[in-house]
Amino acid sequence: MSVRIYLSRWPEKMGGGSNSFSLNFHKYAKRSGIRVVRKIDDADAAIIIAGRGISPAELQTARDRGCFVIHRIDEHFGAFTDPNRLKKHEKIADLNRLASITVFQSEFVRQNAQPYLGSERYCVIYNGGDPAKFRMGNFPGSEIGHITWSLLEKKGLKDLHQEIEKRPSEKFRLVGLHQKAISLGLDFNRPNALLRGERPHSKMPAEFRKMKILYFPSRDDPCPNTVVEAILSGVPVCYHDSGGTPELVRNCGEPLDQFDELLYDLEGYRENCLGRSDLHFDGVFKQYMDLIE
Repeated sequence: MSVRIYLSRWPEKMGGGSNSFSLNFHKYAKRSGIRVVRKIDDADAAIIIAGRGISPAELQTARDRGCFVIHRIDEHFGAFTDPNRLKKHEKIADLNRLASITVFQSEFVRQNAQPYLGSERYCVIYNGGDPAKFRMGNFPGSEIGHITWSLLEKKGLKDLHQEIEKRPSEKFRLVGLHQKAISLGLDFNRPNALLRGERPHSKMPAEFRKMKILYFPSRDDPCPNTVVEAILSGVPVCYHDSGGTPELVRNCGEPLDQFDELLYDLEGYRENCLGRSDLHFDGVFKQYMDLIE
């Protein structure tokens, strides 16, 4: 297939779910002989990632010349008052009016965002991970893991801090911005917490294989890629029962209030993770290419 595809976010060494999507899409496109271009002017199709990297005027020009536009939405809409977030949502809505099709990252995102965006042509495609990188180790890890690239209140860092204090006999492996949470009055320099700091995406598989559980208290998360990569790594998830997270986890974890039950039967949940081929990125990539074809 000779189609040229533009992604509005170019991959970086570190970052969250949209960066992981960009990294994976580039990798699988290269495997398939499909060219990913840096300029939308050179593209036959474009994937716009939640309003990033392009203006409505630029997208209008691309549509006028026949470019097929997929708008990938992983945003949480609601009664927000923060002016920066409202401005972001306004831009997303403007871009979405120019989309050929809208891809929502979970059913939660669709139900939440569609009333704001009015998307008439849409589908739901979950995030995926690379099973060649994120794979189950020969033995389960021994630490409770947490990963965050944000200090927003909804990420549940206070819940994490309380859990670390509550379970002094458990070792916690913290990857991301935890050192900077001191600005929120949260000191994660605890005897039972290993602060790993910001790690590049290439090092994340090794981090997951040290974990026996991913502790994920983030609220209303649209479609967390961290959860996908944990499951592919054979790491069950203890999660806040909100947003798109329960859709992803299914029988590969339990909500926060059932943490002890999860700890009791880790091997059973680890076995459940083995069957999650629906989260392999090759299937995700095919779904996007089927839209373009």
